[in-house]
Formats: sequence, structure tokens, C-alpha cells
Amino acid sequence: MRQNYTEEDIEVITRQLDREPRNLVGIAKRCKDGYPQVLVTYPIFEENEELKLFPTTYWLSCPKLIEWIFTLESEGLVQQVQEEIMADCKKQQELITAHEDYAQRRVELLSNSDLTKLKEEYPGRWRVISQSGIGGIMEKEGIKCLHTHYADFLINQKNPVGKIVDNLLQARFSEVNLDNCSICDEE
Repeated sequence: MRQNYTEEDIEVITRQLDREPRNLVGIAKRCKDGYPQVLVTYPIFEENEELKLFPTTYWLSCPKLIEWIFTLESEGLVQQVQEEIMADCKKQQELITAHEDYAQRRVELLSNSDLTKLKEEYPGRWRVISQSGIGGIMEKEGIKCLHTHYADFLINQKNPVGKIVDNLLQARFSEVNLDNCSICDEE
């Protein structure tokens, strides 16, 4: 992915996350005001001369969306959404496909040298990078975090968990319109 962010974007992301972004590769989606909404992060990082895995590839950065989804999660909706997916064979298959697509996109971010190094020197981590799904989950039926699924949905509109979250957000927070959001404006 070609770098598509500016120093101003870094300042906004730092305000959004309350820290500087790590492993940033690019911005996958911006809100209607042009502020970063979903970040793309590099799947690995080096620490003490060792390659380690970065927890997620698509990182939701919009403070309002993070807050609203946290509200849904705190009400136990992770379990509810998981039950809805497991009760529907079509949604189960869509989720498996979303996990596989996510893993493929994560692998495609790697440089050739990192790809080779992972395969040769870190086979366990290569397995996680190439086979784990959204949020690094290995069991494809499970849902770990609604934020990661929603970030994936905002990018490709295919993730069934993200679609359910999108419907819940519209139903629950429709009175609070992102069109009037100014949370990312410079202070």
C-alpha cells in the first residue's frame, strides 16, 4: 500500500487514539470530513531483533465509532452477534470468507523479505499471519471484537458481523449523526 497520509493526519490520529499510531501503513477509509476513520497497520514489527505480530490489520480510529461500539460490547452484544451468525448458515459462510480475505490482505501487505523471514525463521508466526482471521482469531466461528469486524466492513462491505454492527449503530445512534461530528477538528 502506498503511503497516503500526511503529518496532519498523524496529528489527528494521535488525538483520536491518545497516542501516536504504531505500524501505520496507510489510511483505508476517511470520514465525510476527510479525517482518518480506518487505519491499515503493518502485520509485524521488530523488537529486540525479533519479529513480532501486530494485533490487527484494520484499526478503527474514529473516536465516535469506537465509543458507540464499546457501548454495544459492554451490553453483551458480542455474544448476541455471534449467536446470530451461528444460527444462519449463509452468514457463517460469509464470516469464514471474510476471515480468509482478511488473512490474504494481511499477507499481501508484507514485503518479500519479511515474508521470506517469517516463513523460514518464524513458522508459527507465519501460520498465524497467513491463517488467522479478523483480529488474529484462529477459530473462524468466534468473534473477538466488534471494532475489528466493523473496520473490515467499512472497507469491503462484506463482513457479516460488521453489517450487523452497522445496523445496530444506525438503529441505536441515529439521533447522533456523524455529519455533525467535530471530535477530530483541531483544538
